[in-house]
Amino acid sequence: MPPSIPVPVANKGLVRLMKESPVSGWDDAWKIGLTPWDSGDIQPALRDLILFNELDLPKAGRALVPGCGRGYDAAFIASHLGLDALAIDISPTAVQAARENPSAISGASVTFEATDFFELSVPDGQHFNLIYDHTFFVAIPPVRRCDWGKQISALLKPGGYLVTLVFPLNLPVDEDGPPFFVKPEHYAEVLGEGWEKVLDKAPENSIPERRSLTNLRTATNPRLPWLHRCLLHFATTAPASSIVEPGLAAESSSDAIRDRKLCSLGTALSQEDSDSSAVWARYVDFGTLDYSGLPLEIHQKVLRKCVPQPSVLRPFAAKRMQGPPPPRTPHLYEARLKAVMRNIRSIAQKPSLDDYNYVLEQFAAVGHPYGSMDVYDELRHAVKLQPDTRTFRLTLQSIAHRLTLPMYKSRRAKIQSDCAAFCKALLNDMSSFGIPFTPAILDLAMRISKETADQDMFSQLLKLVYGIDLDFPDHLPIQWDHNATVEAGIPQLPNFQPFSTAALNTTIDMVGRSGNVSKLVQAFEVLTQPLPPQASQHHSLEFDDEDDFGVVNPASTQPHQTPHAKPNSTTYHLLLKHLSRANHSTLARHYLFQAFQLERVVDRAVRTHIYHTPYKTPAPQFATNRHMLLSVFGTAKRNKDMQLMRFVGYIARQTYRRKKNDITYYSELRELQRQGRQPLAADHDPSHPNSSELQVAHVDVLPPFPDAADATTSIPLIPPELSPPVKYFDVAVHLDILQKDFENIANFYTQEFLPGLARKTQRVKERLGRRRVVDLLSHVKIGQKWLTFSKTGRQMVRVSLWRKVLGKYSQGNQ
Repeated sequence: MPPSIPVPVANKGLVRLMKESPVSGWDDAWKIGLTPWDSGDIQPALRDLILFNELDLPKAGRALVPGCGRGYDAAFIASHLGLDALAIDISPTAVQAARENPSAISGASVTFEATDFFELSVPDGQHFNLIYDHTFFVAIPPVRRCDWGKQISALLKPGGYLVTLVFPLNLPVDEDGPPFFVKPEHYAEVLGEGWEKVLDKAPENSIPERRSLTNLRTATNPRLPWLHRCLLHFATTAPASSIVEPGLAAESSSDAIRDRKLCSLGTALSQEDSDSSAVWARYVDFGTLDYSGLPLEIHQKVLRKCVPQPSVLRPFAAKRMQGPPPPRTPHLYEARLKAVMRNIRSIAQKPSLDDYNYVLEQFAAVGHPYGSMDVYDELRHAVKLQPDTRTFRLTLQSIAHRLTLPMYKSRRAKIQSDCAAFCKALLNDMSSFGIPFTPAILDLAMRISKETADQDMFSQLLKLVYGIDLDFPDHLPIQWDHNATVEAGIPQLPNFQPFSTAALNTTIDMVGRSGNVSKLVQAFEVLTQPLPPQASQHHSLEFDDEDDFGVVNPASTQPHQTPHAKPNSTTYHLLLKHLSRANHSTLARHYLFQAFQLERVVDRAVRTHIYHTPYKTPAPQFATNRHMLLSVFGTAKRNKDMQLMRFVGYIARQTYRRKKNDITYYSELRELQRQGRQPLAADHDPSHPNSSELQVAHVDVLPPFPDAADATTSIPLIPPELSPPVKYFDVAVHLDILQKDFENIANFYTQEFLPGLARKTQRVKERLGRRRVVDLLSHVKIGQKWLTFSKTGRQMVRVSLWRKVLGKYSQGNQ
C-alpha cells in the first residue's frame, strides 16, 4: 500500500470569513493578516517565463493583474516587459499595502486600484495586451467561473496573452473554499472558443514551501498532476504562434544549466535599476546547484542589489512602525543579507569591510541597533577586521535613529539603556583604535546622550570636544588650565572642534530637559553672545592669590574665545518651549520679543546683501514661526495670564503683517529674476567657488586626553574640519517658507488665539462676578427677620428689599 499523501486544505479561518461576508471578507482577512496566498515575493514561475524569453510576450501596451495582493508580480511584469500594469484587488487594505511596498513601487509603471474584477470595464482601444491570473481563479466560487471567462474575453485585446498560474492542485472536490477545487482543464472550459493554448508546463522553480510539497507529491505517486502548473493561452484572433512543448528548453548537462543560471544572474546584476527581488530570485536559483563556484565579486554585487536602497527603506520602515503591534522585523530583508554573508564565508573567503559597512548602512536606515551591534561584533571578533570611521558612524547612526522611532512604554527603559551602553562601548573602541572623531560622530554621540538622558556623558563630550563647561560656559574647562602648558609657562589652549548651530541646539535641548532655567538661560546667552577674547584674561585663578603673590601678569593667561554659534529658528523654539514648560512667563515674553526683533534684523541683512552682492547672499537661518508663539501662549493659558496672552496676540498680528509685506516684496523680486533684471542664484555667478575645489587644510590633531577613565573622558584624535558649506539665498525657497509660516500664523491666530482669549476673558468675568456677590454677602448678617447691610454705614433692611437688590445686580451682569 502506498504511503498516505497529504492533500492541501483550505484555511478554515478564511473559509469562515468568506461565508460570513463573501465581499468584505477579503478585506477582513488582509486586516488581520490571514493571507496564506501571499508568498512575499515574485512567483518564480512567472519570473522564469519572462526572463528566459520562453515566448515572445508583448513589450508594449497594457497589462492587468486581478487579485494583485501586495503587487510583487504586477511590478515585475511592468518593469521587465515595459507594460503599463493595472493591478486591482477587491480589498482596500491589500491595495494600500501594495502602494507602500518598496519592492513593488521602485521604478515600475504600475497603478493599484481597489476594484471588483467583475465590474471592471475599459473603453475602446484600451484593452489589455496581457492578463496574469495567480490564485485568483481558484478563489472564485465555481458558479462564477463562467463570468470570469466572459470578463477575460471582454478585457483582453485580440492576439493578447492570458497567463494563468494554477495553484493549488489536488484539492478535495467537495471541500469548501477558497481555494476551490481546480484542474488545468477548467480554464479552457470557461474561456470557450477562439483561444489557443501555447504553453502548458510544470515550473522548474517554485516557492520553497510549495516546492517541497510538490516534490513529495510527485515522488510518492508519479501519476498525480503537478501541484503548481503554468498555462499560457493565446487569443487566436491574431496571427497564430507556435505551440511550445514543455521539455524543449531543457538542457542536457549540468554545466549548461549552471551557465544558463549564471548568465541569468549576471544579466540581473548588470541592470542599473535592477529589481532587488529579481536579483535575489536569480541568486537563490543559482544556489540550487552550488555556491562554491561563484566568484566573490558576484556575491558582493548580490549583497548590494538584493535589497532596496536605504533611501527607499527609511520612509517605509517609519510607516511600518505605525502599523499593527509587534512582533515586527526591524529589517524586512535582513535574512537576505545574512544569507549572502554566510555564503561568502562558506567559500573560504572573507567579507571586506565595505561589505559590512553596507549592511550597517542598511540597518542605519531602519534604526536596527541590535543588528548593527551584531554585525560590528562579527567583523571585529569573527572576521578580525579593524573598523574605520564609517563603521562607527553607521553604527551610531542606527542607535540614534532607533531612539527617534516610537517605542512601547514597557520596552522604552530597556531600549534606552541598551543604546546608551552600545554608544559607550563604541566610544571606548574608537579610543582604543585611535579612530579620529568626525563632527558627524560627535553629533550622533551627543544626540544619543540627549535621548538617553545621560548627563555625565553629554557634559564630558562638551568639555573635551568643544571646550565648554556648562557650569562655567564663559570659561575654559578647568583641566586645561592645569594640564595644558608650554615651556614658557603660559597655558596653551587645545585645538577644539568648531561649535556649530546644530551642537548649540542639542545643548539647549539637553539643558532645557533638566528643568534648570538659570542654567538654560546662561548657556543660551554665553554660547550665542560670548565675551570678547580679552575678557578671558580676567578669569585667571591667580586673582584668588593676588594678596599673597603680588600683581598678576596680564600675559600669564592666553586670550580665549568662548565657543559660540549663531542661533536659528530651532534654537529659539527649543528655548521658548523649555521656558514655557517651566512656567517662566517673564523670560518667555522676553525671548519671544527678542525673536520678533531678530527676524527684522535678519531680513534687513538679506535685503542689503541682495542689493550689494546678489550672487552671494547667504540664506537666512531665522524666522518667527507658529511654534514660538504656541509655546508662550500655552504658558499664558495655564497661568491665566491675560496680559501675556494679549502680548502673544500682538506679536502674532505684527508677524502676520510683516510676513505679508515680505511675501509681496520677494514675489516682485522673483518676477524681476524671471525677467533677467535681478540676478539672485549663486550658481549663475562665474566667480562662485565650486565645492569640489575646496581643499582640506592640515591642522594638528589633539593628543589623547590625560587621566582617561572611560570613553567620555578619552576622545582620540580629532581631524581638521571644514567650515560648513554656505547655503545661498534662493528666492523661490524663501517664498515657500514665508508662505508656510504666514498660513500657520494666520491659522494660529484665528483658530487658537482668538478662541482661547475669548474663553479666558469670559472665565475671568465670571470669576469677578462671583467674587462681587461673595463680597456683598459678607456684609449681610442673617437674622430671623432682618438683615444688616453695609452701604454708607450699617443699617437694617428687610428681606424683601435685599432680594430686590440681588435681583437687580444679577440682571445687570447678564
